This record gives sequence, C-alpha cells and structure tokens, in this order.
Amino acid sequence: MGYPGPRCRRGECLTIAKSGTWWLTSPRSKARRFVSLLLATTFNEELQDWNRIAHSNLRLVMTAHTERQHLVYTAPQLFDLVADVQRYPEFLPWVIEARIRHRDDSTMLVDMTIGAGPLRKRFSTAAVLHRPHRIDISSHDPLFDRFEQRWTFEPATNGGTNVEYHVDFKFRSRVLQMLLGTSFADRAIATMSAFKHRAHRLYGRKS
Repeated sequence: MGYPGPRCRRGECLTIAKSGTWWLTSPRSKARRFVSLLLATTFNEELQDWNRIAHSNLRLVMTAHTERQHLVYTAPQLFDLVADVQRYPEFLPWVIEARIRHRDDSTMLVDMTIGAGPLRKRFSTAAVLHRPHRIDISSHDPLFDRFEQRWTFEPATNGGTNVEYHVDFKFRSRVLQMLLGTSFADRAIATMSAFKHRAHRLYGRKS
C-alpha cells in the first residue's frame, strides 16, 4: 500500500511522511520550517559553547587562598576582634547579617547572610575557638561542597602579632562558584584589610 499524495489548500500542501506525520510543503511553509530549524540549531550551539566556557572557567577558579600580615596588636586583641562575629556587618560590606546561635569557651555556632547586589545567601558555620592563638571555622551547609576558614595569631619576636588567614571553599552551585569564586583572592585580601582597619579603629594606631 502506497502513501497518499499531497493534499493542497490555499497554496499549501500536506505530504505524509513514513512516520504518519503530515508536513507543510508549500514554499512559504518550507521557508518557515527552515528558519525555525536554523534558529534552534544556532541556540543549541551557543548553549554548548557557553557550557564549555563555564566548565573551562571553573577549572581556573581558585578555591583556596592564604593571606598573611604582621599587625602591631596583641594576639588576644586580634583573636577577640575576629571572634566578635555579630559586629561583622559594621565593617565587612558583603556580610549582611551575622547571628550567634550558641557560644561557649571553645565553640561558636553562627548563622550568616552574605550578599553582593541583589544576590543574598544564608548559611551556618561552626567555629572551634583556641583563644588566643587559633580559630577554625567549618560549614556543612548544603550551600557548599567544602567550606573551611582558619585564623592563626602568633606573637612576633619583634612585637605585635603575625596573623594568617586561610580560606578554602567551593559552592555546590556552579553558577555561584563562577559569580563569587572568581574574586576569591581579592576577597581574602579585602577581608584581612578590613580587620586591620577595624583594629586601628578599636585599639588605635600604633607605630
């Protein structure tokens, strides 16, 4: 049994394919179908290019950085400054809110909201306090694949304190990792600078 011939009406013809689907076969309909296929193909190619660029950029994103500085203040002063999490919104522009849920002599649980422009994300952290020498901060929040921060405060032989800030985190979301991870080193440098200026303000400038 053969397939029926074209059915024509008002200059457009329908021809049945082997799948049983009728296709428009007039010149005008063929042109529309060609343009639709061309646009769909172009979009898919652009999407594939974007995905390749995104995956390539992710390989270049630095997820760990260590910043070191010598500050003229004592280790207890600097430890207390970093541990005063609720004051972070006053001098860290990207911290929108910080709330301590629990604190004792050795541990601290914090809910924090960070943001840049309209983008805001809330997460929880746990800190282990070794006053006045070290603070270890971690998070098992679903927002991250990995989140670690470490502050160390070592008295310097010539006075003051050698401060080290190490941060290592990776978002579960590739989009967030690209948006927030690419400025990772700059953010760590800005963090150390913000704490330095905060120390100047609270404890005074020392020569």
